[in-house]
Amino acid sequence: MYRAVRWIADIKYLAGAAAWNMGSYGSIGVSFIAVDYGKIQGAALVPSDAAGSNPLGYTLTGDIKNVGAYSFGLTYVKSVSTKFAMGGTIKYVTQMLGQTVDADGNASNNNAGKIAFDLGVKYFIGFKSLRLGMSMRNFSTFVRYQSFSSPLPLVFSVGLGMNLMDVIDKNISKDNALVVSSEFVHPNNYTDRVNVGIDYTFMNIVSLRGGYETNNDVLSWSGGVGLGTTVGGTRVDADYSYSHTKYFGGVNRFALRVGL
Repeated sequence: MYRAVRWIADIKYLAGAAAWNMGSYGSIGVSFIAVDYGKIQGAALVPSDAAGSNPLGYTLTGDIKNVGAYSFGLTYVKSVSTKFAMGGTIKYVTQMLGQTVDADGNASNNNAGKIAFDLGVKYFIGFKSLRLGMSMRNFSTFVRYQSFSSPLPLVFSVGLGMNLMDVIDKNISKDNALVVSSEFVHPNNYTDRVNVGIDYTFMNIVSLRGGYETNNDVLSWSGGVGLGTTVGGTRVDADYSYSHTKYFGGVNRFALRVGL
């Protein structure tokens, strides 16, 4: 799978993943995410004895180079039974914030890397296709930048999803799906959120999607479309989505999936 996202404030995301089904041994996958924070100008504080000649209290030092982040992950998932599956990811994450210059003109690099873990489980409750999912993302020790330390954004999520076609008309649920899902999100750096989404797929070819995020300062509703077909025994899907944002232009996402 390949995904490209044009985020707010000239921030860009690029992600990719590949997975292999090993049958009774489970599935293994690899993934990466790269983030470009765009053009950022550096600044240096003006010494207090020179503040009178510079009322702003700082001076610009030019563009900061190599500002961004990336992550590489290795994932393993296994179905314990027909109803229960669990998995985890070990990943190396790095954030590069360029150089800062103090009042004396000394430059310091602001780059940090950490090993982090994601864990997740999925359970089919027993009613039609209703399933429950839980995950914990970004579990790690603190990250230190110079004299400042902070944790990664640890996120706990619980979600429910179901294909309503199993209830409406089970005879057409093989090639048509109406999936409704909801998610409760508990981050360690913000208040709790509830997200909802719906995905209608017709004849395994065209998908229409919509969603809404609550308690978010920037994001609210999203919509998207997907097209898929089988070519030479290989499933190919192309997806596009648009998310409305406050204060900024909308967010566009593109994804390409190939399944052997």
